[in-house]
Formats: sequence, C-alpha cells, structure tokens
Amino acid sequence: MNPTVFVDIYESKKIWHGRKWRWRAFNADNREPMASGQAYMAEADAIAAVVQLFGDGSNVYLRRPEQGNVTLRMATGGPVA
Repeated sequence: MNPTVFVDIYESKKIWHGRKWRWRAFNADNREPMASGQAYMAEADAIAAVVQLFGDGSNVYLRRPEQGNVTLRMATGGPVA
C-alpha cells in the first residue's frame, strides 16, 4: 500500500528575509505530523518543494478548507499540479 500524505500550506506570521510561505505534512493513517519545510517567497514554491520531496511512491494531497483536498501527486505517476 502506498503512503498517503496530507499537506497544509500556510502564511507564517514570522517572515524571514521576505519568505513567508511554509508547509507541514501529516500521515493520513494517524494524522501525526511527519515533516515541515523551510520558508518560501511564494506559495507556489512551497507546493513545488512538497511535490519534489514526496516521491512517486506517495499519494500527496494539499488540504484546502475552502476547496477540499487538491491532489498534488499520485503514487502511480508524477506531479499533477
């Protein structure tokens, strides 16, 4: 079974050299935090880092409360977004 990961992208209250976008990844099975990333200038850069970090063997979803989950990567292929 391929692991499933949920990722939250958020604007940090602490801005480091103009970088304000951060991410956190959670294991879908137990909802435990599993990783977090450095700060990025743009939201798209944070998303791109997540897509690169979790390989082709993972199902990765971006959690968006207002839109529902957005698929970033499926285990059988490359990036979706």
